[in-house]
Order: sequence, then structure tokens, then C-alpha cells
Amino acid sequence: SAGVIVSCRRLSPEEKEYLHKAQQTHPREYPFAHGAIAFLSSAQAQDSLLTYEQILGLFAGTAQAAGSFAHILVEDKESGIASDLLARSGAQQPSSSVFAVESKSKILEHLIQNPASMAAIDWSEWSDSDRSDLKDTLARLRVIQITRPIDSLQQGYLTPYQYHLTDGMYPFARELCLITRTGKTDLGTGFASFIAGDIGQKIILKAGLYPKFQSDRWIEFIDSDIKLNRSGN
Repeated sequence: SAGVIVSCRRLSPEEKEYLHKAQQTHPREYPFAHGAIAFLSSAQAQDSLLTYEQILGLFAGTAQAAGSFAHILVEDKESGIASDLLARSGAQQPSSSVFAVESKSKILEHLIQNPASMAAIDWSEWSDSDRSDLKDTLARLRVIQITRPIDSLQQGYLTPYQYHLTDGMYPFARELCLITRTGKTDLGTGFASFIAGDIGQKIILKAGLYPKFQSDRWIEFIDSDIKLNRSGN
């Protein structure tokens, strides 16, 4: 019944076919940013480097552990993050090593108390180090660095920071889309135009995501003598 949604993925072919045939609607997708699924652990955990396959193996149940980690925490087993990891692993459901935790604060508590657990989270929600409440939180956590899939070009161990989203190297990146089913110009397409525009993309950048459309940045160099201002002079 929704006219507009914001999603961390595009519609699947099956979903598009249902909308076309059952509801006679033709949704339009407007990608506007790239985000990332990050994996956090306690700063006291033994490991901070994992492979792409180790994480998916633990999530799908084909492996009993990923390095020193025996559990993966998510907020909801039916969330977009869990669905993304399921699709990547090819599993039908999360393994018994995956636990749903009721809130982000509970995830933090569990990680601190259990160094053998890691959490799969949306990095944009935790990445703003300017927030005073997050500084103390991030100081007690560690961002796990991950390799790319074994059959792709390797780039070492990567983090979900924006510069690794820029070059498309981070393996657990996600494309954010605004999807409208109305098929006409309305409030939904107006909002899509705003977030894809210069101001909207700057807001996206500040939010810890990577904008789909980068605006130009002009720097002017002036040919003049350099003046040094020293404190006390």
C-alpha cells in the first residue's frame, strides 16, 4: 500500500513481476547513496581481521566459528542486514550462531561482555565520531577488517569507511534506493530529486554514507607570499 519506500536494495525480479502483473504498477528506482554493513567486536577480542568467507560461513552455519568469533548479533533476523547476508551466503535461514538482540544498546552490552561475539550493524548509525555519546562507545569497540571475496581482486583487509565505499572495494557495501510505485511526478519523485541534488548529497555525506553523485569542489590557489602567524606574535 505504500507509495514510496527507501530501501537498502533494489527490487528483485520476482517483486517487480508481482507489481507489474498483480497490481499493474511499474515502480521506478532512484539510487542515491552507498552504505555498508560493518562488523563490530569488543576491543578485547582476539581477532580484528577476517575473510569474507569466514563471516558468511558462520552466518550460514557451514562453519562453527570465524576466527575467534562464535556468534553474530543482529537487531532483527528479518531485517535488511540479515536478508543481505542470507542472499550472499545462499542459506535459507540464519544459523544457530546468529542471535537477535532487541536494541543497539543491548548489542553494545553483549559485545563488551562477550569478546567471542561480533555484531552486524549499519555503519552509518555508528560512524559519526562527532557525536559525544558515540565517542565513548566506539572507544570500547573495534571495527573488524574484512577481505574481498576470494574470487575477486584482493585489496587486503578493508574497513567500511567512506573512502572504501568510494572505490567500491569494501565487500559488504549496499546501494540505497528510493522506490516509488506511483509512476508519475509527485511528492516522492520530488524528494528523490532533492536527495540526489547538491544539498541532499552533502547531507548524505555527513550521515556517514557515500553519495551517489558527488558535487564539484573548487579550490583556488593564489600566487602570493606565504605568511606564517605564530602564537604570541
